This record gives sequence, C-alpha cells and structure tokens, in this order.
Amino acid sequence: MDARISLLKSIQVESLLEAGSQGAMIIDPEGRVVFINRQAESILGVDASAMLGNRCADGLWEYCEGSCNASGELHCPLHKVRTLDRVRTAARRSDGTEVPVELSARLLYDPEGNVVGSLETFVDCSHLERAEAESRHLKRLVSIAGDFHGLIGRHPTMTELFEKVQLAAPTDVAVLITGASGTGKELVARALHDLSARASGPFVAVNCSAIPETLLESSLFGHVKGAFTGAVRDAEGYLGRASGGTLFLDEIGDLSPDVQVKLLRFLQEYAYERVGEARARTANVRIVAATNRDVRTLVDEEKIREDFYYRIAVFPIPIPPLVKRRSDLPALVQHVLRRLVERFGRDVHGVEPEVLDVFQRYDWPGNVRELENVLEYAVVVATGSHIGPGDLPDPFFARATAVLKPAGELEEDDLRAVLDRAGWNRTRAAATLGISRVTLWKRMKALGITPPEEGRSAG
Repeated sequence: MDARISLLKSIQVESLLEAGSQGAMIIDPEGRVVFINRQAESILGVDASAMLGNRCADGLWEYCEGSCNASGELHCPLHKVRTLDRVRTAARRSDGTEVPVELSARLLYDPEGNVVGSLETFVDCSHLERAEAESRHLKRLVSIAGDFHGLIGRHPTMTELFEKVQLAAPTDVAVLITGASGTGKELVARALHDLSARASGPFVAVNCSAIPETLLESSLFGHVKGAFTGAVRDAEGYLGRASGGTLFLDEIGDLSPDVQVKLLRFLQEYAYERVGEARARTANVRIVAATNRDVRTLVDEEKIREDFYYRIAVFPIPIPPLVKRRSDLPALVQHVLRRLVERFGRDVHGVEPEVLDVFQRYDWPGNVRELENVLEYAVVVATGSHIGPGDLPDPFFARATAVLKPAGELEEDDLRAVLDRAGWNRTRAAATLGISRVTLWKRMKALGITPPEEGRSAG
C-alpha cells in the first residue's frame, strides 16, 4: 500500500490541485483519503489532518449511500462506471450540516494500467441552489400574479378590474378610468387599446394638466396656419394623429369648459373643427379618459360639465390604491425588479424579509409609481444579491418608519429593521424613531437585542 501511495503522490498533482478553484481529494483503492486541498477543507469544514487516512465512504457523499461496500478494495461504484461527471449531490460537513455540491471523479492508473486510486473534485453549489430556488419562486409568483397587460395583481379588486377591461375593450364605449396618481391608469388605457379591434392603430396619450390652457384646444384638435400668433403652419392635433386608434386623455379635470363642449360634440357625432377652420372634420378615434380626482365633486364644483361627465363616463373603471391591495406587494416587487435588473444589468434577485415588512406597513401614497422609484434607487445602490434596509432611499425610509408603533410597542423585527438601516448606530436609529437613545436602549434591553460584534458601531 505504501508503494501505491507513493505512486499517487509521484503524480505531483498537489500543487496543480491547490491552484484550482474546486475542492479536490485523492482517494486510494481502499477508499482512504490521501490528499485534500484547501478548497475542499473549506467546503467540508474540516482540517486535512482530520480527513487523511479516513474512508471517503464514511458518510461523506450522499450519492454513495448504500452503494459502497466498506469491506475491501475496488467496491466503490466509481470502479464500475470509471468516471462521474458533475453529479449533483450533498456533502456532510464536520458539524453535521449538509452542503450541496457538484461532484466529478476519475480513476487514476499506473503505467501498467492498474487502478491506483481516484481523483474527486467538487464545487459548492449553495449559490446555484439559491438562484434556482429564487427562479422557481419567481416563476410561481409570475404564474399567480395575474400579469394582465403589465397590470399585476390577484387581489379581488384587481381581478374585477381585469374583467371590466375585457368587457369594455371590444366595444367603443366611453371609458373613464379613476384612481390616485401612480396606480397605472395609462396601463389600463393601453390594455383597453391592445384588446380592441384598434390594436393595430395608434395609441396617443395626452396629459391634459401638462399643456397650458391656452394651447390645449389647438393641441387636441389641431389648427390652421395663422389661426393665432405663432401658428406658422397647419397642425393636425392629437385627435387627428389618433385616427384609427385610441386617444387617452389623462386628467380631464383640467379641461376648460369650451374644450369639454367640443369633445362632447366629437363623442356624439365624431366631428370636430381645427382652431381657425370652419370646415368640420371626422375621425375614427376612441376616447378613453382618466382622472385622479373625485369626478362627482368636480361636477358639483362645475369644473366638469354634467353632460360631458355622463358622456365620458359611460363605463367607469376604478383602480384601487396600492394600500388597499397589500397582498399584491410581493408579486409587484418581483415584477418591477425583473424589469429593473434587465434595464440596469444588476445582479439583484429580491428583497430581504425586513424590506418586504417595511413595504407591507407603508401606506404608499404614490402607489405603484412610488414603489418603482424606491426599487430603482435600491437596485442602483445595492451591493448584494438582495435589497436590504440600508439600500432604501433615506426620504422613503424616514416616511416608512414614521408609521411604526410607539417605542414601547415596537416588536423585535420592527426594531431590528430600524437598527439595520442605521448600521446599528443607536443615535441614528433613535433619531429615525423620534425617541431618545435611552428609550431605544431600554426597548432593546427589554427585547433582548444586542448589537452585532463585528462591523457595527453602537453610537
């Protein structure tokens, strides 16, 4: 046996194996470990001195269970198959835990063709398994998220919204979309367009609040040369550009009464006139309107004409605010992250549980748009594979933690999230919570929270 061991060592592969990135072991024909490199020691959590001379069959590989005869030579299954290529299995570490590995093995021969042992190499696949698990989780979320033309949600209010869009889309019924800023009114309008017979035509979106009142009429209906100062040429207008398709008018509460009258005529007769022109024109355009304000209030305040309201809101579609459908947050986060990771090329797979907890407690006044902005910032600054509390924008985190319970009612997870965000600096954490350092320290003591010993400052 000593001669065999000497022959194995004479191959002089030790230095080569030490230089590699894989764990590696050389096994003699009786299954005893005669060489183990540093990478293998690290993966298995052992010292070489504890492994050398031991049998690799002694509970090391899950793959070998029940297939290796420990009584003598050449009973390892490897001696029958001769090679193993990237077999996914598990290795049992010295502390009893298991680590997923990808195992390869080759028999080693002397010049006469006799088997003198084997070389086993393996890599830690923990990160791959995590990525695969995250991928499976993401696919599950996508499958249940209700991705409806970019609208994400399985909350009953969203299911009802999807059903309404499907009912209204094939018709030319006038739709009024209502919802707070950032809820996705334009996405609903686009879904109405994409599911209609007009899908091959143009979709023209106009934010009425972004156009000065003096220019709104000519912007919508067009004008002829010389109609007013600065009208140096004929202009088609948004209505003409949308011919054969859909014109989406966002924030109709900012339309002047005169423009409302002209739009009312178009909705009734499909006829309109350019500014400065007496000839009536027609256009095959569906109008979808939206507002973030209470429409009945606008009517009562005479900011929207009642006849215009009844004509524009034949089929109302309300969009729920994000705070009313918190159960959709995990799916929304993954959906937004997928787009951002694709856009910025960052290796970010999700958010830490503490972040999702903050998201679930926050009221989201800016709705999905605010969530997108917060995640966009976090994806850019994140250094790990998951977004943590420290990656969230300072203004958002300050607003989110302002809704926390009084210090005396803070639970451990809530307090740890604030401390993590503050780098465990008690002065900063107390300032975030609006309490004194003493009050913070007392609550930490009551909950049994102690600062991590490494890389943190107690403040």
